[in-house]
Amino acid sequence: MDLSASEEVQVSYLNSILRKVNSTEENFKETFVKSPEYIELLSQFELKEITTKQILKWINESTKQQEKLNGIKALSAIFNIGGNDIGRCCLDKDDDEGGTLKDLMEFIEFDKEVVQESIIEMLSIACSQKQLLDKGSDVDVKANAIEGLAYASLKPTVKETITYHPTLLKEIFKLVKEQEKSNNNLSYGVTVILSNITSYKKKLSKDDQHLLKLKKMAEGGVRKGENEKLETNPLDEDEYVENRIKQIMKLGGIQSLILLSRNQSQIIRQLVSLNFLNLATNQMNRGMIVQQGGVKTLIPLAIKDGNTKEGMNFATQALAKIAITMDPNLAFRGERSSDLVRPLLNLCQGEDELSQFESLMALTNLGSVENDIRMRIYDSKGIPIIENLQFSENTLVRRAATECLCNMMFCEPVYELYSDVNKITILVALSDVEDFETRRAASGALAILSTDPNVCTMILDRPKGIQILKDLFNENSPEIQHRAIECFKNIAGSDKDKAELLVKAEVHKRMLELVKESKVESVVVTCAEALKILSNYGLLNI
Repeated sequence: MDLSASEEVQVSYLNSILRKVNSTEENFKETFVKSPEYIELLSQFELKEITTKQILKWINESTKQQEKLNGIKALSAIFNIGGNDIGRCCLDKDDDEGGTLKDLMEFIEFDKEVVQESIIEMLSIACSQKQLLDKGSDVDVKANAIEGLAYASLKPTVKETITYHPTLLKEIFKLVKEQEKSNNNLSYGVTVILSNITSYKKKLSKDDQHLLKLKKMAEGGVRKGENEKLETNPLDEDEYVENRIKQIMKLGGIQSLILLSRNQSQIIRQLVSLNFLNLATNQMNRGMIVQQGGVKTLIPLAIKDGNTKEGMNFATQALAKIAITMDPNLAFRGERSSDLVRPLLNLCQGEDELSQFESLMALTNLGSVENDIRMRIYDSKGIPIIENLQFSENTLVRRAATECLCNMMFCEPVYELYSDVNKITILVALSDVEDFETRRAASGALAILSTDPNVCTMILDRPKGIQILKDLFNENSPEIQHRAIECFKNIAGSDKDKAELLVKAEVHKRMLELVKESKVESVVVTCAEALKILSNYGLLNI
């Protein structure tokens, strides 16, 4: 071959090689790579750019899917045997023609799935990884390689490849540490890669599933009448996501996210917040997040203006998950946990029921530690927000709201606020619902509030007030029994007339039984105290 031939001759020769290549997908790449004429041509540095651009043109102009696939596989072969110079050429987006990466990305979403898969496989494995692992590549080239991986990591197979590559994630995290704050493109690309790898698949509602099935039918994927299960790629199932998250945390992902959070870009901070939420979704990961300083990073992301509204919600959700399952004294040691009250209340006002539930649970746990937090909830006008969720159609949300309010009864302004007929009526009604935890919380609130004689009157004035407490009294749960007995003891102690109503309802008979039968000290002691009050009035002969 004449190596001094003109460019037109070289391109023509390349095209002749492409035409001679076996077109079957299975052995296209192998045949192409083993072509001695092509390797000789490729060895000439000045022809490398011509080669890649010609194949790219061939891919773009082709209307046949198989030709596109063959061209993509040709590019992959070039990257694998052509050295890092080709990778730099393809990742360089500053030239007038944009570079291979940019051009490929402009048409990828308009092609069929099989073409997209081939493109991203080529980008991630043959091109981007090579540049990231090459110590000779400069930062800009590596940043462009990161962008290539960010596009590619949308695909499940690439998520797995990146996660379990022996050195790739380590190199990415090392790059984050070296380029802290100085390269927004790189930081953005890394946060996108991590969020793609760690994000759980969206749980579809019945309406969403129906729309997806209609879409599949329109595309010819599901015929009318078929009962095919519409599933995502198995690699996006929770088990695979959780394993990828474990690997990322093992390799230093938390520390990298902490570094990335220092970037001033709001969108980068939003993605960092999302990544922390993904990591915190599995309860087993939360201890490591706390140990490595994640809480200290998340609190500013939840409360400061440097994040987007959505990002602040992500950070707050992550903190709520941590606050639910860990001792607040340990998880938030040295941090101003009271600053979380407003963000958590904001989540309570959103539409996502899981966020409502977790925020209520977090407020309950945080409020159980410090009265300052209970006062912050009250001062932030949180009581009406929490009360509103007692009417949610979701049982878990109703339960969590009632438990949170029960905990708030230890806050003096809330205690005084609940000396109200309407509020007591709601608590009495909730003490009679089917859900055990809701009954327990509502009756617990009544037990606290009944230390006020006015509340005792309100309870007795309810049409079924005494009967509902008697029903609680007769349950097998010592927790529920104790709450009912506390209410009866406080009612009896408020005045003799009310005590007579209890005797008339034969409440004392069940108390005498529990004194003899119960093995729970708090139940026995409280029954004895209530019976003594009735005896002191002369209503019983004991």
